[in-house]
Amino acid sequence: MTFLAAILIACCAVADDGDSIHAGDVYYRLWGVDAPEKAQTCKRPAGARWACGQAASAAMREMIAGQEVRCQARDRDRYRRTVAVCGTDAIPDLGAEMVRRGLALDYKRYSGGAYAGQERAARRNRRGMWNGTFIKPWEWRKARRRKPKRD
Repeated sequence: MTFLAAILIACCAVADDGDSIHAGDVYYRLWGVDAPEKAQTCKRPAGARWACGQAASAAMREMIAGQEVRCQARDRDRYRRTVAVCGTDAIPDLGAEMVRRGLALDYKRYSGGAYAGQERAARRNRRGMWNGTFIKPWEWRKARRRKPKRD
C-alpha cells in the first residue's frame, strides 16, 4: 500500500482550526479546503465584524467531538502535516461540510474544484462567510506576511 492510499485512524482527534486537526503528535490538514485563520474576521451585511476564524474552529471542534475520525492521506504539506480527506460516521468528508456551511472555501489550487458545488450552494444560501464580505484565507495570510511589524 502506498502512502497516498493509506487509511489512517485518528481517535480522539482535536481541532486546531477550521481546516486542521491532530491526534496525538500526528497533524492533518484537510485536503482541498481553506478555512479562515483563527484571528481572521469577516463582515456582516450591515458592516459589523464577526470572528469567522473562531467560528470555523468551533464548527470543526463540534463536528469531531467524541467521534472517531478517519483520514485518507493524499499528500504532505510544507509544514510536514498529512494532507487528507477526513471524516466521521456522521460526516464522511469534514472539508465538504465546512465548505457547505460557508466556513471554508474550495481551495481550487489544490482541489481542482472538488468542492465547487458545496461552495456555490453556501454562497447562494448566504451561509457562514457568504452572509457578508470576507477576504479569502490565502489572501488574508499573504497580506499578514507583507504587513510590517510595529515596534
